[in-house]
Amino acid sequence: MTFTQQFLEEAGQIVTKIDTQAVDRLVALLAVTRGAGGRLFILGVGGSAGSRLKASVMEMTLDPRRGRELLFISQEIQPTE
Repeated sequence: MTFTQQFLEEAGQIVTKIDTQAVDRLVALLAVTRGAGGRLFILGVGGSAGSRLKASVMEMTLDPRRGRELLFISQEIQPTE
């Protein structure tokens, strides 16, 4: 089995374990929060996954016509010797 085949097989197994009802509840909560003019705070330790999440959230929620405000707080942790 190649690396790619194994990766995709494992990813598929993980995806089937996602609680879809929990995801639906989260989406509904985010929609209510946005509709009420609420704020979404995302805290993280940085890294590429955190950066991509920030970009994704901005793409999905930032609407300049509505004057949305997004604040992302993250800290890059540098290894020490």
